[in-house]
This record gives sequence, C-alpha cells and structure tokens, in this order.
Amino acid sequence: MKKMLPNYLFSIIVIIAALSPSASVVAKDSSTKAPSPVLQAVKRIFPLGVDSITHAPVQGLYEAASGLAVIYISQDGKFAIEGNIFDVEKRENLTEKKKKHARSKAIDSIGQKSMIVFTPDNTRHAITVFTDVDCHYCRKLHNEVPALNKASIEVRYLAFPRAGVSSDTYNTMVSVWCANDHQKAMTDAKNGKTIPTKQCANPVEEHLALGGKIGVRGTPAIVLEDGTLVSGYLPASRLRDMLNKTFPDH
Repeated sequence: MKKMLPNYLFSIIVIIAALSPSASVVAKDSSTKAPSPVLQAVKRIFPLGVDSITHAPVQGLYEAASGLAVIYISQDGKFAIEGNIFDVEKRENLTEKKKKHARSKAIDSIGQKSMIVFTPDNTRHAITVFTDVDCHYCRKLHNEVPALNKASIEVRYLAFPRAGVSSDTYNTMVSVWCANDHQKAMTDAKNGKTIPTKQCANPVEEHLALGGKIGVRGTPAIVLEDGTLVSGYLPASRLRDMLNKTFPDH
C-alpha cells in the first residue's frame, strides 16, 4: 500500500490579491517574462521587489520569491497561494527546495571571513551554526566540536545573541569576534569565563539580521551544506550520521 501524504501537506492559504492599476516589479533574477497581471499582483505583495519570478512547478502558476518568502500567483493575477508544493511522485517538497537554495545563497553572501571557524585536518562536511555564547545547548554542542572535527566536519559559527543588540550577550559576542584569538575567546565564553571587553568593526549585528531573514528562531540553529535548517542541538554522532547519509559523495 502506498503511503498517503499527511493532510497538512495539502493545506494552503489563499489570498485574494487586490491589484494596483499600474505597477512594475523589479526581479533581481528572472528567467521568465511574466504577464502584466502577475507583475501587478507581485508588486502588490512585494512592493520592494523580489529576487525572482519564474514559472511554478504547477501549470498555470507563477512563482515569486523574495528571500525565504515564496508565493504562487495565478496567470490572471487574481489569486496568490502561500504554501508548499510537493512532487507526489518523488515525494519532494519543491517549495522547501527553493528555500534551501535561498538559505545557502544568503550564507554564502556573508562569507567565511566573518565567521569563527573550527577546521579539521581533512574536511568532508561543513555545518554553519548560529550560536549564542550564553545558550546551554550551544555550549553543549561546542563541547562536541573536537568530535565533529575528528569526524572531518568543519564548524562555522555565526553570531545570534537571542536577547538582541542591547544585551550583555551581544556585547560578549562582539568581544569574541574582536578578540585576537577568536577560537579561544569563543571557547572561553562558552565555558562561562569572563573574556576581555573589546570593540571593533564586527559582523555580530549582520549575523543576527541574517539569522532572522533565513528563519532562525532559536539557538543552536544548524544549516547544512544544501541549506537545510536543523533547529536545536544534535549530538556529534547524529550530525555525523545525518551528513554522511545526506551527502554520501562528499
């Protein structure tokens, strides 16, 4: 017997899109020339522009994407659908696939130079971790960095002080990123040690904004190489097995 997809997979939110009489929309990357009613609807929903407008996987729909926001528009521009499109045959969430790509692209735009990276001798996999030095499970995960490195997994840290930019944690994380030895400062802070207060041009606020943009709601938040977002702590052994199974050719 074939497994049935859960009912929630078919749940969608239908929005009646009120159209403006004249509108143009800027798409940073668009491989499709969408009809005017679609452009008008997109302009109404995304007044600041979108990253792309393309044909959706479902015939008769167009896909507009802005960061992780993906909306499907009918050809006449009268309806917008927010939700997931699944390929039933392949059992694949095509909308989430789009979002994974957006996450990867957003993280790539930051670059490793602004991250604190723990690199193994031989790197087979890499994970990007949004972290908070005062978060219990972030500290627990950090204690397993040696085991992750031993499993050929590189750990790349981005700052995500959950209490915001006016918090003591934010100031501590600025000091970590401004330290002469980033790795030691990160380890000391996560071990509850007081580290020297420092100020410099730093990426902490930029990292925090990026996390919010790609759907980070708590820490640790682990982003895999394909843009998959894993929320919460996982032990090193489970991360290793997940990465080896998901990316067997690496």
